[in-house]
Amino acid sequence: MSKSTRLAIAGALVVAAFAALFAVLPPSGPGIKVEMKRAGGTYRFRPATVRVPLGGAVTFFNDSDVTHTATCPACGFDTSDVLPGKLEVITLTKAGTFRFSCRYYGADGMVGTVIVGRSS
Repeated sequence: MSKSTRLAIAGALVVAAFAALFAVLPPSGPGIKVEMKRAGGTYRFRPATVRVPLGGAVTFFNDSDVTHTATCPACGFDTSDVLPGKLEVITLTKAGTFRFSCRYYGADGMVGTVIVGRSS
């Protein structure tokens, strides 16, 4: 095999490797990222507590096999259904410490806390 053929094959393998890597990386959004995932046999938010500045964003990414929500009536957000592999971004416009939960798995412990203030 010639040197140019080996280089062409090596180049194609590098391109394929990067394409495979980006195909499995989760999507990202602005602000703090919170994953919705299975942990120890139950569904959880990871991290369970986040700090964001007033007007800051939180991206909820569903890294599990079922539909979830992130719902916080006290701070005025509800992601609605977030399908597996999808994300939803919310912006927090009310200062304070708030508890949020998944409408489907909150009773099973899928809850979190968001601390919204002037600085993160």
